[in-house]
Amino acid sequence: MQTITFYSYNGGTGRTLAVANAAKHLVRLGQKVFAMDLDLEAPGLHYKLGLGIRTEPPSISRGLVDYMHSFFTTGAHPSLSDYTIQIRMEEGRDDFITLMPAGHVPCAEYWHKLTQIDWHKRFYSKNPEGIPFFLELKARIEKQFSPDFLLIDSRTGITEIGGVATTVLPDRVVCLLLKNKQNLEGSRAVLNGIVNAPRFDGKAPIGIIPVLSRIPWLPKRHSAEFEEKTLEYVKAELGEKSPDVPGSLGTQDVLVLHTDRSLEVEECLLIGGGRTFDQSPLLRDYLRLFSKLIPAEIVAPHLEKLISTCMAEIIDRPEKVQNDLEALAENCPHQKSFLALLKYYRVRQAGSEKLLRAAAGYWELSRDSGNPLLWEVVSEHFRVEEGERGGKPGQVSPEFVEAVWSDAGVFDVKIGLRLADFYFNSRDEQAGANVLMRMIENSKPSAPAVIASVKKLVARDQTKLASELVEKHRPSLLAEPEFQAAWARLIIKKRDSTQAKELVESKDFRPAKLQAEDPLVYVRLLSLSGQTEELSAALRTALEQALVEREISPTLMEIGAVFFELGKQDVFRRRVQEVLPKPMAEHVFETFTRRGKGLGFDLFHSH
Repeated sequence: MQTITFYSYNGGTGRTLAVANAAKHLVRLGQKVFAMDLDLEAPGLHYKLGLGIRTEPPSISRGLVDYMHSFFTTGAHPSLSDYTIQIRMEEGRDDFITLMPAGHVPCAEYWHKLTQIDWHKRFYSKNPEGIPFFLELKARIEKQFSPDFLLIDSRTGITEIGGVATTVLPDRVVCLLLKNKQNLEGSRAVLNGIVNAPRFDGKAPIGIIPVLSRIPWLPKRHSAEFEEKTLEYVKAELGEKSPDVPGSLGTQDVLVLHTDRSLEVEECLLIGGGRTFDQSPLLRDYLRLFSKLIPAEIVAPHLEKLISTCMAEIIDRPEKVQNDLEALAENCPHQKSFLALLKYYRVRQAGSEKLLRAAAGYWELSRDSGNPLLWEVVSEHFRVEEGERGGKPGQVSPEFVEAVWSDAGVFDVKIGLRLADFYFNSRDEQAGANVLMRMIENSKPSAPAVIASVKKLVARDQTKLASELVEKHRPSLLAEPEFQAAWARLIIKKRDSTQAKELVESKDFRPAKLQAEDPLVYVRLLSLSGQTEELSAALRTALEQALVEREISPTLMEIGAVFFELGKQDVFRRRVQEVLPKPMAEHVFETFTRRGKGLGFDLFHSH
């Protein structure tokens, strides 16, 4: 039986909700769970455990306080069955845990019994019976119920009962922290006490897992630096040596529980609640924490058996296998269950959204971004539609895609551009720009990455960064027609007549390719550079290409704007009348008349 205590020096850390989510997760993994509410002055574990069902909180008549009152009155341990209850963890499932609640909290008898317990006498008299009592209670729980895990919700602060919960009973202590001086100094004192406390059962030292709670979830451009500095501060505070304690806590890895604002409106258990990692960062944080608490050798056999059972009918009943694997990933979120689902989706050629979600679920829990299967899924199925906020509706997080893209080692330009769009669409311009810079630095050869990045940045109005790229790479890439086209678009966006003239008069300039592939860009470039003679011919050519389809297009309207700017609107009018049907031609002219010659048609609207 593994005994895990959840402790916090102050309230408001989400400790009890974490205990309830841990209990539900363990039960879903096939573990027998016994929970004990040792927060005697503010008990509430039964409320949190009852969040998984749509009924009133479990009915409680007696609990630990009544058990202790009976023992301290009679000197004998009563039957545990009279002081525990079974709690169903989820509607429609036979998942139960055994709870020893604090007692029937609302009634006056509970508080009367609690105040009658003389803690000083029980722990500090000549022959104290407090510690032997709790050790015997733990032994009786193990003997009668044979749980795999005993979860303890401890009282806050520094108290006798808190000392029992953190130094006498547990194998490990999860200490939930807040980022303030009072909490960190108090927590440090408690944790140092745990490190230096003797073990009554001769077991190994108590493992400590510090967890920083209530951390806001920020956009990527802010979160990494903020969390890094925050964790450095917390680690420094916890590691500071105390003059009153012989040893010190030393350097500890600190996990994070992010704030989930939806829980402020209505509490619920995130495990099995139907939300995904990208919808609730706190769910992801819980699962990372629980993976530290549950030995892999406990989880693996259970999941492997379930996966094998699911896969047994893959030939005869493939739809059932898919449903079973999807339910397994939802009910037992673990890297093994997500990997099995991902492999099944791949064989069955499931849709992109399913494949990406399964891959992201595996990555969130394993952080194995170097798995070749993940890169295969990302490279084949990751798409971003123009104008969508983030990726496709319900798609995965950009952090997942970036991790897989980076660890694949190829810094694929196609995926890099899509990833940059993902960030840009999420209004995280800096993260998008950073992706492009990493892509350029790591791509071999770099020319396609540079050219594609300049185009992307111009389209996103990131002209400063695009200009820096052009200046840096112009000496080596100017002879490339694609680079010239990308630079030309930047020049037009900036309306930079000096650079327009510089490009057009360069000995490396290849106008034929630019004119053939994007005549409008060529026209604008000539206009800015003052090349009047070449401009007239190019403008006529561009107009003829725009009229080929015999319809009104943004390109046609932009070309018309150039004709107006140059005072050649009569040439434009005459040719449009010759080619387009009369109603279309009149519509074009009405548009120009209504808005004036300074239409401001966006050159890049149709690109």
